[in-house]
Amino acid sequence: MKESIYGELFHYYKFEHKFKLDKKSEIEPYIKSDIKYTKLIFKCNNQEMYVTWLEHTLKNINQISYNVKNYIEYQNFLNGK
Repeated sequence: MKESIYGELFHYYKFEHKFKLDKKSEIEPYIKSDIKYTKLIFKCNNQEMYVTWLEHTLKNINQISYNVKNYIEYQNFLNGK
């Protein structure tokens, strides 16, 4: 998604923009300041943050289940079961 919008904007700024921009280094600032592109980057970064948070949360939940199992086994051992 990011790449397709980047490509569209690159094409626009290289061939259709009122100023002649030839080099990638000239086009990049225009693309990175484009509202459509910055909104998309913000959404993508936000989604990546959610995914990372969910991965860590699931890992913690998985670890808690092992800790509870080990605690129960330890209590059974102490009680002679």
